[in-house]
Amino acid sequence: MIFSHNWLQTYFEKELPTPEKLAELLTMHIFEVEGVETIKDAEDSDSGVIRDHALDVKILPDRAGYAYAHANLAREINAFTNAGFKAKAWNDVDASEISEELNAQMPKLPIADAQKSPIMTMRLISGIENGPSPKWLVEALTAAGQRSISLIVDLTNYVMLDCGQPMHAFDADKIKGDMSIRYANDGEKLTLLDGREVTLDSAVLVIADSEGALDIAGIKGGKKAEVDSDTKRIILTAGNFDASYIRKTSQKVGIKNDSTKRYENAVNWQRVFDAQDECISLLKKECPSITMSKLFCEDPGIDESKKGTTVIKTSAAFISQKIGMDISADEIMRMLNSLEIETKLDGDAIEITAPVYRGDLRIAEDIVEEVARLKGMNSMPEVMPQADIAVPALPSFFYSNIVRNSLLGLGFSEIYTHTLIEE
Repeated sequence: MIFSHNWLQTYFEKELPTPEKLAELLTMHIFEVEGVETIKDAEDSDSGVIRDHALDVKILPDRAGYAYAHANLAREINAFTNAGFKAKAWNDVDASEISEELNAQMPKLPIADAQKSPIMTMRLISGIENGPSPKWLVEALTAAGQRSISLIVDLTNYVMLDCGQPMHAFDADKIKGDMSIRYANDGEKLTLLDGREVTLDSAVLVIADSEGALDIAGIKGGKKAEVDSDTKRIILTAGNFDASYIRKTSQKVGIKNDSTKRYENAVNWQRVFDAQDECISLLKKECPSITMSKLFCEDPGIDESKKGTTVIKTSAAFISQKIGMDISADEIMRMLNSLEIETKLDGDAIEITAPVYRGDLRIAEDIVEEVARLKGMNSMPEVMPQADIAVPALPSFFYSNIVRNSLLGLGFSEIYTHTLIEE
């Protein structure tokens, strides 16, 4: 994923290391940085003025559920730079901004399969002025490898790149009747935002109105309810989808994009609320006269057992033994706290509470990995492993190898036949 150095800097009180130094630190502590690109002023590229730097960070699948986000990469950077990470605060929606009239106009949105779509949030917003995006937004998206389209689309893309939660905005006045998340009919056709027409089947979830499909749920928007320069009212949505379903369906319809990349790596469902808050806060700054409904939420697939945090118990002795060097409980807790991982000492045991967005932290060995990478792999002692190398010979392998090598020496060719088919 492409990360903007300037964008990351907005999360810190102190100045970050240079892009090249930051790339080195990231590579040594968590993710390999495959390249750093200099971004010059778009208005005068010949002037040589450097506006930003783009870091091409290779996010591995085990961490992709949370790390495809500028905010969360900034949290990681803080752990090994101590640059003063400060989470952004988004203003709550004031009661005076809520319109009872818009509340009454909100369409219903029943969900046909709670396992594949456990939660969907949406808000009706009026008073939209969907013109070109402001300079700060265009520059941020450009640095992150995105193309500016319009204010509403750009804000949803910005929020996705910032907090990791995909969003979609529908033109509310183009929607007929109530909405639903349902399975497509076999042979149902949908024209996508890029103009391509796809034929769907009954294994594909769509968001639809009373007339037909509006988009492929969680994957790609449709042309019918596209926001444009005439859009005055939108339905802003943020939902969550089953990772394996998105992976299989995106392959079936031949669509891979920023949205599917995040969903197929299991974005935490609670992030839908963060995304809604952030998008509304940014939208109010650009369109101060908007009014909106309250936030509607359908969550048939979220049960109470999924709402808690993960608690892991381990010890300094266990972590030290696994890593191969002595690390005190105090140092372990300090390093974990720098990642916003809560810790509590109970005798010799360390009780660890992982943040809700860290779905990769489940067992004690996961904590060992966190401590080892923050400590720095190059700080580990160079100790050769001790092992008994006196391995007894197995007669069947020993003699079959003698026969094999003898025949090969005489000019024979060896073949391997298939073992997973009928003789």
